[in-house]
Amino acid sequence: MGTRDDLFSAVAGGDVERLRALLDDDPALIAAVDDYGFSALHQAAWTGEPKAAELLLARGADPRGVAHDGTALHPINSAAAGGHPAVVHLLLDRGADVDDAQPGGFTPLHVAAARNDAAMVGLLFRRALI
Repeated sequence: MGTRDDLFSAVAGGDVERLRALLDDDPALIAAVDDYGFSALHQAAWTGEPKAAELLLARGADPRGVAHDGTALHPINSAAAGGHPAVVHLLLDRGADVDDAQPGGFTPLHVAAARNDAAMVGLLFRRALI
């Protein structure tokens, strides 16, 4: 049986087969958070691992889940901050909201604009209009 550390290592390394095996062995790992309070989906969003994010979502990860570290970050905030459009699309397709805000009211759009990421700003604007 895998551990929480194995889960986060598989996500960080983009090892989807290992991730699948860990979740098959212990479905409860989907609810695990790291030492900083982030879920595996947050990590997949931040590191830009769309295949890992897709598997985690298929296994029940919450696309609107909030980090347990005081930042109240949503996975989409992490994906926008990391500059990962494929993950942003995936999260939005699975129920994330372009207006999911972290404390202070900062939305993914604010984060993308602060990063001067015009492509991400455009993506978020287009998706907000859908």
